[in-house]
Amino acid sequence: MSFQDEEKTAMTPPPSPDLGDRTVAVGERTQVAEPQTCPVCETVSPGTEQYCLDCGFLLSETPGEAPAAVAPPAVLVDHNGREFPLRIGENSIGRESADVLLNDSAVSRKHASITVGESAIEIEDLGSTNGTYVNGEKLEPNAPRDISTDDEIVLGQTVLRLKLPEEPVPVAGEGEQSGDGGD
Repeated sequence: MSFQDEEKTAMTPPPSPDLGDRTVAVGERTQVAEPQTCPVCETVSPGTEQYCLDCGFLLSETPGEAPAAVAPPAVLVDHNGREFPLRIGENSIGRESADVLLNDSAVSRKHASITVGESAIEIEDLGSTNGTYVNGEKLEPNAPRDISTDDEIVLGQTVLRLKLPEEPVPVAGEGEQSGDGGD
């Protein structure tokens, strides 16, 4: 069999110069691969990736719909402003198969957990290799500790801050009167 045989050779035009970094060599072929934006975390991954480079979401899937009117009871925010919503109950934090998935080699696969309760939020180090720190204090493994808004949480090289939703501001005429003292 000869590579010159037109019946056996796939003929495609050469990539145009305006494709920039979207062309990818695959064996002896060149393919055009559009960058993909992850629908979960909005990270842009090369078109040749099946999974998001940041959160690991399968890019060919559609994420489930979350109720639009329900805000999370708390979020963790990293130094880039990326938010990790927390739900009521236990939220796992780690490098693999976690609710809060951190792409940090210094974070253990199952590093810590945050439990959001009705009246308190607790963090617990799960025996991680590099430890968990809250406001500079290293946590003892398997000993839950209360945390509150703006606490600094350090896991590996990742720094997070706990943010709680702001209290709703009552609108004058809806149940409560405005506190301006009248005319």
